[in-house]
Amino acid sequence: MKHFITAQANRLGNRKKNQDRLAIVDRSEAVLLIVADGLGGHPGGERAAQQTVNVFCQRFSAANLPLRDPGSFLRETLLQAQQEVILDGKEQTPPISPRTTVVVCLLQQGVATWLNVGDSRLYLFRDNKAIARTLDHSLVEELVQKGLLHEKDRNSHPKRHHVTRCIGGFEDFLDIDATQHTMQADDVVILCSDGLWDPLGEEGIAEFLKMEDFSKAIESMAAEAENKSYPHS
Repeated sequence: MKHFITAQANRLGNRKKNQDRLAIVDRSEAVLLIVADGLGGHPGGERAAQQTVNVFCQRFSAANLPLRDPGSFLRETLLQAQQEVILDGKEQTPPISPRTTVVVCLLQQGVATWLNVGDSRLYLFRDNKAIARTLDHSLVEELVQKGLLHEKDRNSHPKRHHVTRCIGGFEDFLDIDATQHTMQADDVVILCSDGLWDPLGEEGIAEFLKMEDFSKAIESMAAEAENKSYPHS
């Protein structure tokens, strides 16, 4: 018996190329959610995003459920994605360095396990309030966490899109650990790229989650994010 519902939205906005990739893999005992946002400043961002999504989906689809250690599974898969994206870039002619962010969540036995690299985010909403979110690997996040930049000034900072870690860079990710939260009835997990959280923020996303139709809520918030960012959505 299913105890969750899922929905997704992906929009081109004003871009010539959509470098966001996402997937939901729903198995009988667990579900995997993943969003990857290819970095536009490097060639092949969409390639890195798709490859990262593929690695997670393939490993999860082949895994024996329930997973004994979801956190280790996600971390090992992250390292595999990192290796494959770097190798794929080296094999191109001429060689390229495709890069992407990623945020991934595994829901199993009433527990959500997640990790992220870059500035694609996960929010956990309970009673229409965000009780947890991932921390960005970005220059602006570092300034906010150190108290050198106020949260309200985040979106106006000239380097707000500068990420400090990504898939396809040359980090080893040995210090990235997964986070776990026990879910409660009516909790909502949102995974998104900066194309959603940047224009809407936590409060904006929460407003749409008040809608009864979850699929419509996701489509509506994506449309609003697109409209608010015009002409740079």
